[in-house]
Amino acid sequence: TIAALRAVASLRRAADMLELQQQDRFALAGFGCATLVPAAFHAADDIPGLRTGTGLALVSWLMRISFLGLSPAVGVLSDAVGLRAALLVVPVFALVAALMAGVLRERRTP
Repeated sequence: TIAALRAVASLRRAADMLELQQQDRFALAGFGCATLVPAAFHAADDIPGLRTGTGLALVSWLMRISFLGLSPAVGVLSDAVGLRAALLVVPVFALVAALMAGVLRERRTP
């Protein structure tokens, strides 16, 4: 999680140094995020105590629900508080997901 945040920060610094246009910055961010979903699937499939595929199915359904529910939620919220404030929901959810990802780390036994 910390490594992912550092990678995003370094991509932003690189984009600033290269003076990239806005659409190029989005493409660069997409390349940085492209490995997150397969990594989440892999980590979910290796959760100790769950049968193979159970964690993967759970994460897959959570991603579907988030994908289908977040867009209307941002729309309703933007009607209430404005689009700029409503779009803050997306990075907040990403930060929460990044913080919760620590649960998937392997535990070391003493």
